[in-house]
Amino acid sequence: MKNYFTDKKGLDIPWIESPFFNKILENSNYTDLEKEILVKYNKDGYIVIDLELTNKFINTLLDDVKNELELLKTQNNEYHYSDSPRIFEAWKTIPNVLSLAKHPKIIDTLKLLYGRNPIPFQTINFLKGSNQPLHQDSIHFYTEPQRWMVGTWTALQDITEDCGPLNIVPGSHKWPHYNFQHLNLPVVKYGDQFENYSEYENFLTQLLESMGSNKKQWLGKKGQCIIWASNLLHGGAPITNLNSTRYAQATHFYFGGGSHYYSPMFSNITKGKYSKKDLSSKNILKHKI
Repeated sequence: MKNYFTDKKGLDIPWIESPFFNKILENSNYTDLEKEILVKYNKDGYIVIDLELTNKFINTLLDDVKNELELLKTQNNEYHYSDSPRIFEAWKTIPNVLSLAKHPKIIDTLKLLYGRNPIPFQTINFLKGSNQPLHQDSIHFYTEPQRWMVGTWTALQDITEDCGPLNIVPGSHKWPHYNFQHLNLPVVKYGDQFENYSEYENFLTQLLESMGSNKKQWLGKKGQCIIWASNLLHGGAPITNLNSTRYAQATHFYFGGGSHYYSPMFSNITKGKYSKKDLSSKNILKHKI
């Protein structure tokens, strides 16, 4: 018989989100600092670490992203959004985006939190705020067994209240995962994924009120990285200074260990039809430029 009070691998969910977390921690040999990090992440669903990036590294990264964005504009590329300039998957062509995506301090922290090897699979580089309402990353990509996915967001400038900083809802990672089918919304095809997205956002707004929770702004300093659990509600606050920038890089991670990865928006889970995500070709750790 398993002893779930001591066995971190007794359940195939991240031990950091296990109902036995406190008991497992009591029987562990972590340092006081490590325990402080683990307890905060378990409670709030996020932590902040300082990557100590140099100005030279950041400036080179931003120059390359801006040049790439100008190129994408001329190509009318689908990954360019004129109302919120950003680039997806710049890790394929920009060395510093790649380096940041697999930064050793991020990798080591995720190993501490999840007890498995983290594998970055997607990057998004922002030049301005996103104005994005609250959402869970788990609506876009999720896992079976659940919760083996993480988001990170690194500030590449000091983030201010007027530039559209991140909004987060501490503790919301403990809420259930909701997909379109929970809301009686039809499964969508790729390209039509935002057809019902506004109703999903409306649901989360009302859920926040019903749960009696509050969102808070994260005003990160240049070089700080916030790490959040897949179910944590987060989004972009309104931009009150339209001339402001909000330089940042988001990177999403999955974990080794055999979990099944899929896109909930494109899946009919009640019928067992999953839109599988083959992430093996997107293992950023194996990529070189």
